[in-house]
Amino acid sequence: MATDTCLFIGTDEAGYGPTMGPLVIVATLWQAPSNAPPETWYTRLAPAVLAPHDPALSKLRKLSGKRRKPSGDHAARRMEAAAGGDRTGTDFASAAPPCVIGDSKQVYRSHRGFPDLEHAAMTLLRWCGVETDTWRELLRRLDPAAFADCIGLPWFADFHAKLPLSINEGVTADAVTRSALAVRQIGDTSGVRLLDLRCRFLCEPRFNALVREHESKGRLLSLQTLDLVCDLLNCHADGREGWVYCDKHGGRNRYSEALYTSLAPDWIEILHEGQEESRYRLGHPREKWEIRFTARADQLLPVAASSLIAKYLRELAMRAMNAFWTARLPGLPPTAGYPQDAERMLQSIADLRESLGIPTDWVRRLK
Repeated sequence: MATDTCLFIGTDEAGYGPTMGPLVIVATLWQAPSNAPPETWYTRLAPAVLAPHDPALSKLRKLSGKRRKPSGDHAARRMEAAAGGDRTGTDFASAAPPCVIGDSKQVYRSHRGFPDLEHAAMTLLRWCGVETDTWRELLRRLDPAAFADCIGLPWFADFHAKLPLSINEGVTADAVTRSALAVRQIGDTSGVRLLDLRCRFLCEPRFNALVREHESKGRLLSLQTLDLVCDLLNCHADGREGWVYCDKHGGRNRYSEALYTSLAPDWIEILHEGQEESRYRLGHPREKWEIRFTARADQLLPVAASSLIAKYLRELAMRAMNAFWTARLPGLPPTAGYPQDAERMLQSIADLRESLGIPTDWVRRLK
């Protein structure tokens, strides 16, 4: 007898706090057995998917002597040994580099770990059917409206990066393909499937316009996130039961107003509102859905996956921006866009920016 399945949506963002660079929001849609909550998915998808602190991952790296493990039968034996012989799944899955899925702040720290971030994000995108080998096509596929807005910015107009960028660190197109096939194979066996995703890529001009419209960065984040959720529900819910998991937005506890605005249910039942979690049950036409805003929700795999994709897109954007300015001001250190260092960058480029006729609104966010 077939196991009943439910839908799950995980959402997260990258770039909420910085002064420079885009805010990127991603929502991923998943299907899983009704008796398999997201807390169990790491176990179900191992060893093709590992958490950042999984002992099997550190064992693999010690055995291989480098960040990425080699391919082939020798690597499969290492994977089996590292995983203790009971988490290898199929032979194909064992031979593929594991996809490290976790909070993007754990996977990628201060420009360390970019290969892991890129490998995970590209594997997830490939698993979801998004197959591109350039930055421009990736943005066009994920957010066509943003592509139209952003391509006129000089740093994006000149950015023609081929993906993946981390080829020298072992993140090749072949490695991504093998990993995506591995997670898809194990996902099909376990019933956990990544079905679809939606993205908002808000570069500075668009971000600033929305802040002015909503008069709040927190409200902007909630409405843009829930608009993505609404789009996925409209395309896939079809009367099915499901859950939405979101990381808390700016530490707020109340989300009813944003839920009514974006999802337009007939009614909302407030199940709980507090510092750790706020939960809501939605009315018609979403009566089979519950949405949760949880502190540290990125510990759950569907939220972590969205976090990684969002972080990858933001980091690619920051590479474009940094390449533009450092090419014109030799010796200028790049920036990650966070407030203190962004002020250093903004002061350094001020004269050049003015001479190029680039408005402040294109490089500095209002909030």
